[in-house]
Amino acid sequence: MVVLAVEFDGRGVTQTALLRAASEIICSAADKEGNPALGYERYDDAPDRVGIPIKGFAVVSKPQISERAFWADADDVAAELDQLAPPVCDLTHFKMCFDELAPEAMLYEPRAVDAVLVLDDTLVKGGEPWAHIGLQPIHDKLKDGGAIVVNSKRSPEYLQKFIQPTDKKYKLATIDADSMDRIIVVPLIGAMLKVAPGIVSYRAVIAAVKERYKAEGPKKAAVVRDAYNKVQVKEV
Repeated sequence: MVVLAVEFDGRGVTQTALLRAASEIICSAADKEGNPALGYERYDDAPDRVGIPIKGFAVVSKPQISERAFWADADDVAAELDQLAPPVCDLTHFKMCFDELAPEAMLYEPRAVDAVLVLDDTLVKGGEPWAHIGLQPIHDKLKDGGAIVVNSKRSPEYLQKFIQPTDKKYKLATIDADSMDRIIVVPLIGAMLKVAPGIVSYRAVIAAVKERYKAEGPKKAAVVRDAYNKVQVKEV
């Protein structure tokens, strides 16, 4: 099994509910594929204070697969737009994945993450770590080859100037989520599917969004598709 994680960086109070929604959408999408997932927030960020950097996480367990297969649906996503049949959940597979995931529930933060979603572009400079000493780079827990997706009107080239240098290779992506939907994490997740497609599938996210937002579901699904197509990406 392989454990995959997404980090969400936002601002206290004003974005707490959005951060939580992002985690729940990822976990719901994973569940629809028959993969256990858990979402949580850093407990020392509570009680929330307005504007302080806060973090949340979604952790997904799924079968171990080759790197090529892991990223395969990046180019095939367009063909999946209307293929929303629910996946079959294998209970044996689910239990094996859950056993792999259980230790993650005991961690303060994931050991490493595959993608970082940044709700406020001023946070690309970094945020306070759990001990609140110094400034933790936005890519601190990002795996080599991972992705950072930022809600910003700015280009990836512009934002890169404010991100601390690192030897890690990663994709830096920007999407103007504020202009696309009031629930900015919906376009952010759509953009994530472009640069980190192996965490959850496109069709699972579409199904999760439609289920969560009921009457607004089709509109939110269109936002996911739009963000996937409009995201700007730079290899760093």
